[in-house]
Amino acid sequence: MAELQPEPVAIVDTNVMLDVLSLHDLDKTYCDDFAKLGPAARDTTRFQYRHERARSSFLMALHFDAIGATTHPAQAELERLLYANVPKVAGGEDIRCDFTTFHLHFVKDMVLRSWNSRLRPAGELVEGKGRRSARR
Repeated sequence: MAELQPEPVAIVDTNVMLDVLSLHDLDKTYCDDFAKLGPAARDTTRFQYRHERARSSFLMALHFDAIGATTHPAQAELERLLYANVPKVAGGEDIRCDFTTFHLHFVKDMVLRSWNSRLRPAGELVEGKGRRSARR
């Protein structure tokens, strides 16, 4: 018999989960603007918006962890967009891949361990295989 899960408190939008799991939007925006503006790219409205989205998503994740929340992501859509936006390359060659790997292998399970985000286990999500997990 499957373990009973606490009642979910939210269905988390795919874009919010992408902001939690990756730096792809923030990194792309900054790199695109930096090529044109140099260090002033940090002051653009576009970068400030992406920065605030990433910050707010992280604070939401901390809150969900603090209250021990169970949430539901749109798993299939999240995986499709995560694979499309975060290139899987060898460590140290792309900060987006390194950040996502670090988050999935450490932050999700060790830092945010009270938040049941109902994501697949890190190895399955990164590799894109396996069955859906009942926990994270």
